[in-house]
Amino acid sequence: GRSSRWEWSVWLLAELRQQGLGVQDPDAGRRWAIPYSATVQACRPSRRWQEALLVVGAMRSTGGADRPTFTAAVSVLQADGRWRLSLGLLEGMQASRLQADIATYREAILSLEQDQYWSKAIDIL
Repeated sequence: GRSSRWEWSVWLLAELRQQGLGVQDPDAGRRWAIPYSATVQACRPSRRWQEALLVVGAMRSTGGADRPTFTAAVSVLQADGRWRLSLGLLEGMQASRLQADIATYREAILSLEQDQYWSKAIDIL
């Protein structure tokens, strides 16, 4: 079911990393973007935000960073009302030299809206 989907995704990503599949490839960053993003997205239905943040951390530790993975993580945080962490991820994107897009901002603003932090939502805009 949905509750085990995130577990399977995290396990599969760990296995791929352990095997080192494609890690030495110069295009590895782009190729790894899809597994990282899919793993984070799998965490959303079960609101497994801690695991989603661990995946983002693993992605960043390997020198990779991509907008879809950050956006997926902000979405997981939004689903659980973790607006402070969402804003932290937006800052993390800037530190990784990534530009947030409309989807990223939308998820961050939705998390602020849930807790009625309208002034912070306006600040994001």
